[in-house]
Amino acid sequence: MNYNYARQLAEIIVKIWLNKASENERERLLSWLDENEENRQTYKNIINGESLLKRLRREETIAETTDFEFICKEIAQKLLKRKSRERALKVLSYAAGCIVLAVGGLLWMGSDNNSKEELLSESVSKVRLVMASGNVINLDKQVPDSINAMSALILKDTHGLIYKAKDELLDGNQVEEKNKIITEVGGEYSFTLSDGTKVWLNSLSEIEFPVNFKGNERIVNLTGEAYFEVSPDTKRPFIVHSLNQSVQVLGTTFNIKAYPDEEIVYTTLVEGKISVGSGGNKVVLSPGMESVCQRSNNGIETHSVNTDFNTAWRTGFFMFNNQDLGEMLKVLERWYGYDFKYSDSDTRANTFSGRFNKYSDLGTILSSITLAGGPGFIMNDKDKCISIKNRTN
Repeated sequence: MNYNYARQLAEIIVKIWLNKASENERERLLSWLDENEENRQTYKNIINGESLLKRLRREETIAETTDFEFICKEIAQKLLKRKSRERALKVLSYAAGCIVLAVGGLLWMGSDNNSKEELLSESVSKVRLVMASGNVINLDKQVPDSINAMSALILKDTHGLIYKAKDELLDGNQVEEKNKIITEVGGEYSFTLSDGTKVWLNSLSEIEFPVNFKGNERIVNLTGEAYFEVSPDTKRPFIVHSLNQSVQVLGTTFNIKAYPDEEIVYTTLVEGKISVGSGGNKVVLSPGMESVCQRSNNGIETHSVNTDFNTAWRTGFFMFNNQDLGEMLKVLERWYGYDFKYSDSDTRANTFSGRFNKYSDLGTILSSITLAGGPGFIMNDKDKCISIKNRTN
């Protein structure tokens, strides 16, 4: 990596923290993250590092002149000097060292000082592959360079698994062979299907898919949340079944959030065009639109959204837009594995907008919520349980 490229990446990282990055800049960073695990770990270290100067923590904004240039330069230099996890980056801009939270129009920023040891232990994915034979492979452990399935060759790659179809084995009598990839609490994984479609799977999610697509349709089944970049094929639509809805596309980029403990299935379109159906209802989405599907009655509504809020989990953030505390706590439950105990009255008193670093320590995030005007929390690490303090105490 030369300095000019490192400097460009550094500027994009800072812009993402300032929420000023263009879609092309975000895609450039994502492409770099997808290259290998070292890049992903470096990025996590950057957004969790310590502030360069104490004065940056005291300022309310990063100036688009001296501070911005200084921070980008320091990040670029650290990108060039990276050698191992033991020499993890310790540079972080003011924005990258803070959690930004808005409550009722009040902006609050708190520094995140969790150790690198905590980061490395909490960011390890918990992912397993379930083969058609029933064999299970832990994808966060040692994975073979190749796995020979009946109708596909599964290759280990820096982007995750890549499925390569064995076309010569496909015939009309062959049963379609399916695999599952399952993520647990704090787990995440990306991989490539046999048709070239890229999939990013969020925590506490499961996706079932053919190792080699047969017939006139490409069908996968999703529970939880995933982001798709579908490889174009005008003759074979790509279909995602998720709880009570189905999404059909020919080639596009979109996010589906379909968790069993939520009454709504959210589908967000980033690029292209998709059809969303549930029961007898059907809508067509254009880029920047989201469908909201009610599981109880199959009703579907649509509205325009900022897609960054729905897809930020891919780049290491939780982003919220005027959401009540209960919705936020569900996201934290799936990532950190703690069980939150609360009533509706505890969570509807405040709405929150802002961004959290998803690799931060949970206690730091909860303290930020409290200082921003939310309730206090009582953590029970032994039982992995968190309750909300009574405001009258």
